[in-house]
Amino acid sequence: MRRRFSSIGCCRVTGRRRCRKGAKDGRAPARIRSALIFPKMICRRRFSAGTASTISMPMTTIMPTAALRTSCSTKFSPSRQNNGFRIGESLMTSKLINGSMATFVAAWLLVFSLQSAAGQEGNVRTLKLGGGSFTTSAAQANGMFAKYGLKIEIPRSASGGSEEVRKWLASGELDLADYGVDNAIAMAENAGVDVILVAATDYTPTELMAQPEIKSLADLRGKIVIVDAPNTQNALALKKILSSAGLSAGTDYQMKEVGGTSARLAAMLKQKEFAATMAAGQSAAQARQNGLVSLASTANIFGPTLRYGVFTRRQWARENGELLTRYLAAHIEAQRWLLDSANKEKVIAMVMRQRKMSRDLASGIYEMDMGPNGLARDAVIDVERFRNVLRFRAEVEGSWGGKAPAPERYYDATYHAQALKMVNAGAAR
Repeated sequence: MRRRFSSIGCCRVTGRRRCRKGAKDGRAPARIRSALIFPKMICRRRFSAGTASTISMPMTTIMPTAALRTSCSTKFSPSRQNNGFRIGESLMTSKLINGSMATFVAAWLLVFSLQSAAGQEGNVRTLKLGGGSFTTSAAQANGMFAKYGLKIEIPRSASGGSEEVRKWLASGELDLADYGVDNAIAMAENAGVDVILVAATDYTPTELMAQPEIKSLADLRGKIVIVDAPNTQNALALKKILSSAGLSAGTDYQMKEVGGTSARLAAMLKQKEFAATMAAGQSAAQARQNGLVSLASTANIFGPTLRYGVFTRRQWARENGELLTRYLAAHIEAQRWLLDSANKEKVIAMVMRQRKMSRDLASGIYEMDMGPNGLARDAVIDVERFRNVLRFRAEVEGSWGGKAPAPERYYDATYHAQALKMVNAGAAR
Protein backbone atom coordinates (compact mmCIF):
# COMPACT_ATOMS: atom_id res chain seq x y z
CA MET A 1 0.00 0.00 0.00
CA ARG A 2 1.31 3.42 -0.90
CA ARG A 3 1.98 5.79 1.96
CA ARG A 4 1.28 9.44 1.68
CA PHE A 5 3.13 12.06 3.64
CA SER A 6 1.79 15.23 5.11
CA SER A 7 3.06 17.89 7.42
CA ILE A 8 1.05 18.92 10.42
CA GLY A 9 0.45 22.65 10.44
CA CYS A 10 3.59 23.40 8.41
CA CYS A 11 5.17 22.51 5.04
CA ARG A 12 4.30 20.28 2.15
CA VAL A 13 7.97 20.14 1.38
CA THR A 14 7.82 17.74 -1.50
CA GLY A 15 5.62 20.05 -3.47
CA ARG A 16 3.64 16.92 -4.40
CA ARG A 17 0.47 15.26 -3.13
CA ARG A 18 1.91 11.80 -3.37
CA CYS A 19 5.08 9.97 -2.57
CA ARG A 20 5.53 6.39 -3.72
CA LYS A 21 7.93 5.34 -0.95
CA GLY A 22 7.07 5.45 2.73
CA ALA A 23 9.09 5.39 5.91
CA LYS A 24 8.02 3.69 9.12
CA ASP A 25 9.53 6.37 11.30
CA GLY A 26 7.34 9.02 9.69
CA ARG A 27 10.20 10.93 8.01
CA ALA A 28 10.27 11.87 4.36
CA PRO A 29 12.06 9.32 2.13
CA ALA A 30 15.84 9.60 1.92
CA ARG A 31 15.74 10.58 -1.74
CA ILE A 32 13.67 13.61 -0.78
CA ARG A 33 15.71 14.47 2.32
CA SER A 34 19.02 14.52 0.43
CA ALA A 35 18.12 17.31 -1.96
CA LEU A 36 14.90 18.69 -3.36
CA ILE A 37 14.49 20.45 -6.65
CA PHE A 38 11.00 21.84 -7.08
CA PRO A 39 9.36 24.79 -8.78
CA LYS A 40 7.95 26.41 -5.70
CA MET A 41 8.06 25.91 -1.98
CA ILE A 42 5.46 27.37 0.32
CA CYS A 43 5.93 27.33 4.05
CA ARG A 44 2.70 27.81 5.96
CA ARG A 45 2.54 28.30 9.68
CA ARG A 46 -0.82 28.26 11.35
CA PHE A 47 -1.82 31.28 13.34
CA SER A 48 -4.67 31.58 15.79
CA ALA A 49 -6.66 33.61 13.27
CA GLY A 50 -6.18 30.89 10.68
CA THR A 51 -3.95 32.94 8.40
CA ALA A 52 -0.78 31.65 6.81
CA SER A 53 2.61 33.17 6.09
CA THR A 54 4.10 32.26 2.73
CA ILE A 55 7.65 32.21 1.42
CA SER A 56 8.02 31.43 -2.26
CA MET A 57 11.26 30.18 -3.73
CA PRO A 58 12.09 30.42 -7.43
CA MET A 59 12.44 27.49 -9.77
CA THR A 60 15.38 25.12 -9.48
CA THR A 61 16.03 26.15 -5.89
CA ILE A 62 17.99 23.51 -4.02
CA MET A 63 17.13 23.24 -0.33
CA PRO A 64 19.89 21.92 1.98
CA THR A 65 18.92 18.77 3.88
CA ALA A 66 19.37 20.30 7.34
CA ALA A 67 17.19 23.24 6.46
CA LEU A 68 14.57 20.87 5.02
CA ARG A 69 14.34 18.84 8.21
CA THR A 70 14.20 21.87 10.48
CA SER A 71 11.91 23.97 8.35
CA CYS A 72 8.79 22.17 9.52
CA SER A 73 7.32 22.48 12.96
CA THR A 74 6.19 18.85 12.84
CA LYS A 75 7.48 15.54 11.63
CA PHE A 76 6.14 13.90 8.47
CA SER A 77 3.27 11.60 9.26
CA PRO A 78 2.03 8.70 7.13
CA SER A 79 -1.65 8.99 6.35
CA ARG A 80 -3.90 6.42 4.72
CA GLN A 81 -7.19 8.17 5.24
CA ASN A 82 -9.06 9.31 2.08
CA ASN A 83 -5.81 9.70 0.14
CA GLY A 84 -5.54 13.12 1.78
CA PHE A 85 -3.53 14.90 4.44
CA ARG A 86 -4.21 14.23 8.10
CA ILE A 87 -3.95 16.96 10.71
CA GLY A 88 -1.84 15.88 13.68
CA GLU A 89 -0.49 17.34 16.82
CA SER A 90 2.46 19.71 16.92
CA LEU A 91 5.69 18.24 18.24
CA MET A 92 7.54 21.45 18.98
CA THR A 93 7.09 24.32 21.33
CA SER A 94 6.63 27.87 20.08
CA LYS A 95 10.27 28.62 20.84
CA LEU A 96 11.48 25.71 18.75
CA ILE A 97 9.17 26.71 15.93
CA ASN A 98 10.66 30.17 15.87
CA GLY A 99 14.16 28.69 15.89
CA SER A 100 13.37 26.36 13.03
CA MET A 101 11.86 29.16 11.00
CA ALA A 102 14.97 31.28 11.57
CA THR A 103 17.08 28.36 10.33
CA PHE A 104 14.82 28.05 7.30
CA VAL A 105 15.07 31.74 6.46
CA ALA A 106 18.87 31.72 6.88
CA ALA A 107 19.15 28.72 4.57
CA TRP A 108 16.81 30.32 2.06
CA LEU A 109 18.87 33.50 2.03
CA LEU A 110 22.06 31.50 1.50
CA VAL A 111 20.51 29.62 -1.41
CA PHE A 112 19.11 32.82 -2.88
CA SER A 113 22.48 34.57 -2.71
CA LEU A 114 24.24 31.64 -4.36
CA GLN A 115 21.56 31.43 -7.00
CA SER A 116 21.80 35.15 -7.69
CA ALA A 117 25.58 34.93 -8.05
CA ALA A 118 25.24 32.01 -10.42
CA GLY A 119 22.57 33.83 -12.39
CA GLN A 120 24.77 36.88 -12.61
CA GLU A 121 27.73 34.81 -13.78
CA GLY A 122 25.60 33.27 -16.50
CA ASN A 123 24.27 36.65 -17.56
CA VAL A 124 27.47 38.68 -17.85
CA ARG A 125 27.10 41.58 -20.25
CA THR A 126 29.99 42.93 -22.28
CA LEU A 127 30.41 46.69 -22.66
CA LYS A 128 32.83 48.28 -25.10
CA LEU A 129 34.63 51.23 -23.57
CA GLY A 130 36.58 53.97 -25.30
CA GLY A 131 39.73 55.34 -23.73
CA GLY A 132 39.88 53.95 -20.22
CA SER A 133 41.49 55.38 -17.10
CA PHE A 134 43.36 54.32 -13.98
CA THR A 135 39.94 53.92 -12.40
CA THR A 136 39.05 51.44 -15.15
CA SER A 137 42.21 49.46 -14.39
CA ALA A 138 41.42 49.41 -10.67
CA ALA A 139 37.87 48.21 -11.30
CA GLN A 140 39.15 45.45 -13.58
CA ALA A 141 41.90 44.34 -11.19
CA ASN A 142 39.62 44.24 -8.14
CA GLY A 143 36.66 42.49 -9.75
CA MET A 144 34.28 45.45 -9.47
CA PHE A 145 32.94 45.09 -13.00
CA ALA A 146 32.53 41.35 -12.51
CA LYS A 147 30.66 42.02 -9.26
CA TYR A 148 28.01 43.87 -11.23
CA GLY A 149 27.85 41.26 -13.98
CA LEU A 150 29.92 43.21 -16.49
CA LYS A 151 32.84 42.46 -18.74
CA ILE A 152 34.70 45.46 -20.18
CA GLU A 153 36.42 45.48 -23.55
CA ILE A 154 38.60 48.42 -24.61
CA PRO A 155 39.22 48.36 -28.36
CA ARG A 156 42.60 49.85 -29.24
CA SER A 157 43.91 51.34 -32.45
CA ALA A 158 47.48 52.10 -33.42
CA SER A 159 47.19 55.69 -32.23
CA GLY A 160 44.39 55.48 -29.68
CA GLY A 161 43.44 59.09 -30.34
CA SER A 162 40.36 61.19 -29.74
CA GLU A 163 39.17 61.03 -33.35
CA GLU A 164 38.76 57.26 -33.16
CA VAL A 165 36.98 57.31 -29.81
CA ARG A 166 34.55 59.90 -31.13
CA LYS A 167 33.96 58.05 -34.40
CA TRP A 168 33.45 54.67 -32.74
CA LEU A 169 31.16 56.04 -30.06
CA ALA A 170 29.05 57.90 -32.63
CA SER A 171 28.68 54.78 -34.79
CA GLY A 172 27.75 52.53 -31.86
CA GLU A 173 30.95 50.48 -32.01
CA LEU A 174 31.57 51.74 -28.47
CA ASP A 175 28.93 51.82 -25.77
CA LEU A 176 30.55 54.53 -23.67
CA ALA A 177 33.88 56.23 -23.02
CA ASP A 178 35.99 57.14 -20.00
CA TYR A 179 38.01 59.86 -21.67
CA GLY A 180 38.67 63.58 -21.96
CA VAL A 181 35.31 65.26 -21.38
CA ASP A 182 35.87 67.86 -24.09
CA ASN A 183 35.46 65.06 -26.61
CA ALA A 184 31.83 64.78 -25.56
CA ILE A 185 31.34 68.48 -26.23
CA ALA A 186 33.14 68.24 -29.57
CA MET A 187 30.90 65.34 -30.60
CA ALA A 188 27.79 67.31 -29.75
CA GLU A 189 28.88 70.61 -31.32
CA ASN A 190 30.99 69.48 -34.30
CA ALA A 191 29.33 66.22 -35.29
CA GLY A 192 25.78 66.70 -34.01
CA VAL A 193 25.86 63.55 -31.85
CA ASP A 194 23.64 63.78 -28.76
CA VAL A 195 26.18 62.84 -26.09
CA ILE A 196 25.90 63.25 -22.32
CA LEU A 197 28.44 63.22 -19.52
CA VAL A 198 27.27 60.86 -16.73
CA ALA A 199 30.16 60.75 -14.24
CA ALA A 200 33.53 62.31 -13.43
CA THR A 201 36.86 60.51 -13.24
CA ASP A 202 39.58 63.04 -12.44
CA TYR A 203 40.40 66.73 -12.20
CA THR A 204 44.10 66.37 -12.93
CA PRO A 205 45.65 69.47 -14.56
CA THR A 206 47.30 68.99 -17.93
CA GLU A 207 50.91 70.04 -18.46
CA LEU A 208 52.84 71.18 -21.52
CA MET A 209 55.73 68.72 -21.73
CA ALA A 210 58.72 69.64 -23.91
CA GLN A 211 62.08 68.35 -25.03
CA PRO A 212 64.83 69.04 -22.46
CA GLU A 213 66.54 71.69 -24.61
CA ILE A 214 63.31 73.77 -24.67
CA LYS A 215 63.69 76.20 -21.76
CA SER A 216 60.70 78.50 -22.27
CA LEU A 217 57.47 78.89 -24.24
CA ALA A 218 59.22 81.30 -26.58
CA ASP A 219 61.62 78.50 -27.58
CA LEU A 220 58.70 76.73 -29.29
CA ARG A 221 58.56 79.33 -32.06
CA GLY A 222 59.06 77.60 -35.39
CA LYS A 223 58.72 74.13 -33.79
CA ILE A 224 56.32 71.21 -34.27
CA VAL A 225 53.99 70.47 -31.38
CA ILE A 226 51.92 67.29 -31.43
CA VAL A 227 48.28 66.72 -30.43
CA ASP A 228 45.68 63.96 -30.58
CA ALA A 229 43.27 66.11 -32.62
CA PRO A 230 43.21 69.84 -33.39
CA ASN A 231 40.04 70.63 -31.43
CA THR A 232 40.24 68.59 -28.24
CA GLN A 233 40.73 69.84 -24.70
CA ASN A 234 44.47 69.13 -24.91
CA ALA A 235 44.86 71.00 -28.18
CA LEU A 236 42.83 73.95 -26.94
CA ALA A 237 44.90 74.09 -23.76
CA LEU A 238 48.11 74.04 -25.79
CA LYS A 239 46.87 76.91 -27.98
CA LYS A 240 45.86 78.94 -24.95
CA ILE A 241 49.19 78.39 -23.18
CA LEU A 242 51.25 79.35 -26.24
CA SER A 243 49.06 82.37 -26.94
CA SER A 244 50.11 83.71 -23.53
CA ALA A 245 53.65 83.87 -25.02
CA GLY A 246 52.41 85.59 -28.18
CA LEU A 247 52.55 82.43 -30.33
CA SER A 248 49.77 81.51 -32.80
CA ALA A 249 49.06 78.10 -34.32
CA GLY A 250 49.96 77.86 -38.02
CA THR A 251 51.98 81.06 -37.92
CA ASP A 252 54.50 80.61 -35.13
CA TYR A 253 54.38 76.85 -34.69
CA GLN A 254 53.00 73.78 -36.40
CA MET A 255 50.43 71.38 -34.92
CA LYS A 256 50.63 67.76 -35.97
CA GLU A 257 48.18 64.97 -35.13
CA VAL A 258 49.92 61.90 -33.75
CA GLY A 259 47.43 60.12 -31.49
CA GLY A 260 46.73 59.48 -27.84
CA THR A 261 48.98 60.56 -24.98
CA SER A 262 51.07 57.39 -24.90
CA ALA A 263 51.61 57.51 -28.66
CA ARG A 264 52.62 61.18 -28.51
CA LEU A 265 55.13 60.73 -25.69
CA ALA A 266 56.65 57.72 -27.44
CA ALA A 267 56.95 59.79 -30.64
CA MET A 268 58.69 62.62 -28.77
CA LEU A 269 61.26 60.25 -27.31
CA LYS A 270 62.03 58.84 -30.75
CA GLN A 271 61.81 62.01 -32.85
CA LYS A 272 63.41 65.15 -31.43
CA GLU A 273 61.70 67.36 -34.02
CA PHE A 274 58.48 66.91 -32.03
CA ALA A 275 59.13 69.68 -29.53
CA ALA A 276 56.17 69.51 -27.13
CA THR A 277 52.80 67.98 -26.27
CA MET A 278 50.20 67.95 -23.50
CA ALA A 279 50.15 65.24 -20.82
CA ALA A 280 48.62 64.80 -17.36
CA GLY A 281 48.94 62.75 -14.21
CA GLN A 282 50.76 59.46 -14.63
CA SER A 283 51.65 60.25 -18.25
CA ALA A 284 53.27 63.56 -17.25
CA ALA A 285 55.21 61.85 -14.45
CA GLN A 286 56.42 59.20 -16.86
CA ALA A 287 57.47 61.91 -19.33
CA ARG A 288 59.59 63.54 -16.59
CA GLN A 289 61.16 60.19 -15.81
CA ASN A 290 62.18 59.97 -19.47
CA GLY A 291 63.79 63.40 -19.49
CA LEU A 292 61.02 65.69 -20.76
CA VAL A 293 60.33 68.96 -18.93
CA SER A 294 57.14 70.75 -17.91
CA LEU A 295 56.75 74.32 -19.19
CA ALA A 296 53.23 75.17 -18.00
CA SER A 297 50.04 73.77 -16.46
CA THR A 298 46.36 74.36 -17.20
CA ALA A 299 45.81 74.91 -13.48
CA ASN A 300 47.71 78.20 -13.73
CA ILE A 301 45.75 79.40 -16.77
CA PHE A 302 42.19 78.06 -16.57
CA GLY A 303 41.84 77.25 -12.91
CA PRO A 304 40.29 73.94 -11.79
CA THR A 305 38.79 71.88 -14.62
CA LEU A 306 37.28 68.45 -15.17
CA ARG A 307 39.64 66.36 -17.29
CA TYR A 308 38.35 62.79 -17.61
CA GLY A 309 34.79 61.58 -17.29
CA VAL A 310 32.33 58.93 -18.45
CA PHE A 311 30.10 59.85 -21.38
CA THR A 312 27.82 58.08 -23.83
CA ARG A 313 25.09 58.68 -26.38
CA ARG A 314 21.87 59.85 -24.75
CA GLN A 315 19.82 57.29 -26.69
CA TRP A 316 22.07 54.43 -25.58
CA ALA A 317 21.71 55.58 -21.97
CA ARG A 318 17.93 55.59 -22.25
CA GLU A 319 17.84 52.13 -23.80
CA ASN A 320 20.44 50.65 -21.43
CA GLY A 321 19.86 52.53 -18.19
CA GLU A 322 20.24 49.46 -15.99
CA LEU A 323 23.55 48.49 -17.63
CA LEU A 324 24.85 52.04 -17.37
CA THR A 325 23.91 52.19 -13.69
CA ARG A 326 25.81 48.96 -13.02
CA TYR A 327 28.85 50.29 -14.86
CA LEU A 328 28.79 53.51 -12.84
CA ALA A 329 28.40 51.55 -9.59
CA ALA A 330 31.63 49.70 -10.39
CA HIS A 331 33.26 53.01 -11.37
CA ILE A 332 32.27 54.57 -8.02
CA GLU A 333 33.53 51.57 -6.05
CA ALA A 334 36.86 51.73 -7.89
CA GLN A 335 37.20 55.44 -7.04
CA ARG A 336 36.53 54.66 -3.38
CA TRP A 337 39.06 51.84 -3.40
CA LEU A 338 41.74 54.08 -4.92
CA LEU A 339 41.06 56.90 -2.46
CA ASP A 340 40.98 54.64 0.61
CA SER A 341 44.25 55.23 2.48
CA ALA A 342 44.23 51.58 3.57
CA ASN A 343 44.99 50.66 -0.06
CA LYS A 344 47.90 53.10 -0.48
CA GLU A 345 50.60 50.48 -0.97
CA LYS A 346 48.47 48.52 -3.42
CA VAL A 347 47.72 51.63 -5.46
CA ILE A 348 51.39 52.64 -5.58
CA ALA A 349 52.30 49.11 -6.65
CA MET A 350 49.72 49.31 -9.46
CA VAL A 351 51.22 52.58 -10.73
CA MET A 352 54.76 51.15 -10.61
CA ARG A 353 53.67 48.02 -12.46
CA GLN A 354 51.59 49.74 -15.15
CA ARG A 355 53.93 52.65 -15.81
CA LYS A 356 57.20 50.86 -15.07
CA MET A 357 58.36 53.75 -12.92
CA SER A 358 60.23 54.18 -9.66
CA ARG A 359 58.52 54.07 -6.30
CA ASP A 360 59.33 57.74 -5.70
CA LEU A 361 57.52 58.83 -8.86
CA ALA A 362 54.62 56.45 -8.18
CA SER A 363 54.31 57.82 -4.64
CA GLY A 364 54.20 61.35 -6.05
CA ILE A 365 51.37 60.39 -8.40
CA TYR A 366 49.51 58.79 -5.51
CA GLU A 367 49.72 61.99 -3.45
CA MET A 368 48.51 64.02 -6.43
CA ASP A 369 45.56 61.70 -7.04
CA MET A 370 44.56 61.96 -3.39
CA GLY A 371 44.52 65.77 -3.51
CA PRO A 372 41.77 68.22 -4.55
CA ASN A 373 42.99 68.18 -8.16
CA GLY A 374 43.14 64.40 -8.35
CA LEU A 375 40.46 61.73 -8.53
CA ALA A 376 36.81 62.78 -8.37
CA ARG A 377 35.36 61.50 -5.11
CA ASP A 378 32.47 59.11 -5.76
CA ALA A 379 32.79 60.14 -9.43
CA VAL A 380 30.55 63.14 -8.78
CA ILE A 381 30.56 65.75 -11.56
CA ASP A 382 31.84 69.07 -10.25
CA VAL A 383 29.65 71.42 -12.24
CA GLU A 384 31.91 74.46 -11.77
CA ARG A 385 34.93 72.58 -13.08
CA PHE A 386 32.89 71.43 -16.05
CA ARG A 387 31.74 75.01 -16.60
CA ASN A 388 35.41 76.05 -16.84
CA VAL A 389 35.93 73.50 -19.63
CA LEU A 390 33.11 75.12 -21.59
CA ARG A 391 34.43 78.61 -20.88
CA PHE A 392 37.91 78.02 -22.22
CA ARG A 393 36.50 76.25 -25.30
CA ALA A 394 34.36 79.31 -25.98
CA GLU A 395 37.36 81.57 -25.45
CA VAL A 396 39.94 79.66 -27.52
CA GLU A 397 37.74 78.25 -30.30
CA GLY A 398 35.06 80.94 -30.33
CA SER A 399 32.39 78.27 -29.89
CA TRP A 400 28.82 79.44 -29.17
CA GLY A 401 29.74 82.92 -30.27
CA GLY A 402 32.31 83.14 -27.51
CA LYS A 403 29.78 82.61 -24.73
CA ALA A 404 29.66 79.21 -23.05
CA PRO A 405 26.22 77.58 -22.58
CA ALA A 406 24.94 76.16 -19.30
CA PRO A 407 26.75 72.91 -18.43
CA GLU A 408 23.41 71.15 -17.81
CA ARG A 409 23.05 70.93 -21.57
CA TYR A 410 25.79 68.31 -21.69
CA TYR A 411 25.38 66.15 -18.60
CA ASP A 412 22.76 63.99 -16.90
CA ALA A 413 23.35 63.07 -13.24
CA THR A 414 20.34 60.72 -13.01
CA TYR A 415 22.25 57.51 -13.73
CA HIS A 416 25.05 58.42 -11.32
CA ALA A 417 22.51 59.07 -8.55
CA GLN A 418 20.99 55.62 -9.08
CA ALA A 419 24.43 54.00 -9.09
CA LEU A 420 25.43 55.81 -5.89
CA LYS A 421 22.30 54.51 -4.15
CA MET A 422 23.16 51.00 -5.30
CA VAL A 423 26.72 51.24 -3.96
CA ASN A 424 25.66 52.77 -0.64
CA ALA A 425 22.97 50.14 -0.16
CA GLY A 426 25.56 47.42 -0.71
CA ALA A 427 28.00 49.07 1.69
CA ALA A 428 25.33 49.27 4.40
CA ARG A 429 24.67 45.52 4.33
